[in-house]
Amino acid sequence: MKDYDAYLFDADGTIIDTRDMIIAAYAAMGETLGVAVDRDVIRSTIGLPVMRQLRELLGHGHAEEYYEKAREAYNDSLMEGYDARLKAFPGVAEGLRELQALGTRLAGVTSRRRGSLEKFLNALGRAGRFAHVVTPDSPARRKPGPGPEPFDAEQLCLHAARCG
Repeated sequence: MKDYDAYLFDADGTIIDTRDMIIAAYAAMGETLGVAVDRDVIRSTIGLPVMRQLRELLGHGHAEEYYEKAREAYNDSLMEGYDARLKAFPGVAEGLRELQALGTRLAGVTSRRRGSLEKFLNALGRAGRFAHVVTPDSPARRKPGPGPEPFDAEQLCLHAARCG
């Protein structure tokens, strides 16, 4: 493995296995709105920011209030009983612990909102592993835009070339 001073991790699908939880929350959102949401389309949009996912799932011609209502229904479903549905990927906790033991700084870069991310990390016992987290709530450029990595490197007092 290449020796870096810091490693930047995405949350969903990388350090936290939220796929099934996300799919269930979007399906429940569809039920709340009275629309069928295709699970294959849900899978294909995982990783996109929520509002972009909603436009892909529900179509692009709705009023902004409709998407806001959909986001609220999705978030409510996602956070309801999340601690019982969260899954950890095998080996991730150990890998993060090993990197940290080597003196490597860890950061998270995610399109997930800070509040839910912190709850998820706390539930999995990973909250203290990250020196810095960039979320859409952060005063930084957002993923998948032109890259939050330089911002994270600056926050970690590193050069971007020394981050993996």
